[in-house]
Amino acid sequence: MALNPVEHRLLDLASHWETFREDASKRLLVWQADDNALRFFQCFFEVQKHETDYTVGDLFIVFDVPFQNAIQYSRALKESLAGQYDASREDLAQQGITPNWQFNPEEIPDSAAGFVQSLCSFDSKHYESIGHLVAVLMPSEVANDEAFVSWLTRILASGIPERLRFVVIDSLETPRLSQLIGLKHQLIHVDTPEIDALTTAQETFVQEGAVGPAAVFRNLLIGLMTLVEKGPSEQVRVKAADALKFARKEKWADQEVVITMLVAGALLKEKRFDKAVNEYQGARQAAKQATAEGHPSGQQLVLQTLFGEAGVHLAAGDLAKAVECYDQAAVLAQQIPDIILGIEAFRMGTFCLARMKDRKSAIDRGLKALTMGEQLKR
Repeated sequence: MALNPVEHRLLDLASHWETFREDASKRLLVWQADDNALRFFQCFFEVQKHETDYTVGDLFIVFDVPFQNAIQYSRALKESLAGQYDASREDLAQQGITPNWQFNPEEIPDSAAGFVQSLCSFDSKHYESIGHLVAVLMPSEVANDEAFVSWLTRILASGIPERLRFVVIDSLETPRLSQLIGLKHQLIHVDTPEIDALTTAQETFVQEGAVGPAAVFRNLLIGLMTLVEKGPSEQVRVKAADALKFARKEKWADQEVVITMLVAGALLKEKRFDKAVNEYQGARQAAKQATAEGHPSGQQLVLQTLFGEAGVHLAAGDLAKAVECYDQAAVLAQQIPDIILGIEAFRMGTFCLARMKDRKSAIDRGLKALTMGEQLKR
């Protein structure tokens, strides 16, 4: 059976991984990618639990605990390793592997070297059935990039055996490991697989071979989304004109909202605030039209345009206009009702008013947010 575009990306990642693995001089793989490719890496690590065309035969353990400081992180990693092992004992037994590794995290130091020691202990018990042991470090939060890099350098200095490998993911848009990469450490392999989520989605749609207006519009929309991420706003507006023409021909007011908000986002990226506001206001008119035509999500679309416009005013430093939008959003959210977005509208209004030194009005919005929050308990 032919592989789909997503599977082709996973197969490509498997090839990249094998290139790193075959280099016995390396221990840490730094995969660099756009933010929209993160899910592909997560999917790659997940599918390694199953037999597929892109399974590489190694054991990947993903650690997503947050990094606050070195001691906390080392301790949390050891506890996560113990917890994941305990949770998988039954699965291991079904695979014919005796789950008899005994591990007490408290007996090993809360340090980078201690974490390596823990992994080596695990590997020594199960090395015959797991290929390479791979610790995938994907902290959900990093409080201090420099401290995280320092911790990683101590990992590299801890005498990692060849059978043990580490993987970290670094964003090309907001890199946090530049200092680590700049070390040009002999144990580090830096790799930048060419993966783009929007391009993959577009290829998937083409492969599906759908027909009719919806299929045509879908291809127009994914092309626009790709351009929004990588192209200048003027090109986005030209591309959007075709999509808008098609949506209006089909009388899809809700899709007009989507297209116009994408244009607004492209303008906001370039800090063209006035034009972005105009686009959000135009999107709101289309959303109101959709509401008038009975679209079930019409009011939600109006609400999204209010939040979008408020965000532009906030980015432009016009807090008073941002408050106006958040107040309108709060009123609409209560009418829908949408308690979560209502709370968010009041919360952001509070934030803006506090920065404006309008203490009385800020307290008023904050109390309203608390009142709405009480409804979540019911």
